Amino acid sequence: MPEALITDFDGTFADSADANVDYYQRFFREALGMDVEDAYIRRRLHLPVRGMLDELLLDESAAYKDELRDQAFVFDYRYDLVKLMPGAAETVRSLSLVAAIVSGGEREHIERILREAKVDDLFETIVGYGEYTQAKPDPEPLRIACQRLEVAPEAAVYIGDHQVDVDASLAAGVSPVFYAPDGSTRKDAPVIQEWSALPAVLVPT
Repeated sequence: MPEALITDFDGTFADSADANVDYYQRFFREALGMDVEDAYIRRRLHLPVRGMLDELLLDESAAYKDELRDQAFVFDYRYDLVKLMPGAAETVRSLSLVAAIVSGGEREHIERILREAKVDDLFETIVGYGEYTQAKPDPEPLRIACQRLEVAPEAAVYIGDHQVDVDASLAAGVSPVFYAPDGSTRKDAPVIQEWSALPAVLVPT
């Protein structure tokens, strides 16, 4: 059994896809006059706002994209569209491990979702956008989480739903677990289709 449980947030602990698509579509339409397809955004939901702007505005300056990123934060976010993944909170609570979130999202945004879901007591720390210099797949965010939890990387497990999560885990020396509700398989990490399957992965029989 590991000493620490670290999880990605969007798409892993929380199902925020519909809220994020709604947010980005309104922002791009109102700030840039761009109608961006639902599918395009869903394929890039692992990116922070700045990363999404980098892909859409290849020829614009970094300063302009930084300005747009700051504008994005004034748009209302549909928190009512966010729900926790089935069994996520219950599983984290039942394991009684020190726990953290590592995400490309803003800390304040994540804290509000946890608070409204009444599960803000589950995590000792959140490592969010702006608290590291290199984003996943760089190992820095996970190493920061391990330092805050006061555990060695090899004593931690990280659960995520994207390739960058697995790559960051392996680079940091943290054990990866891939969350794949669609039933996809992998060779570089154990896979769970639902949170209730996590204990069996952590303590194999």
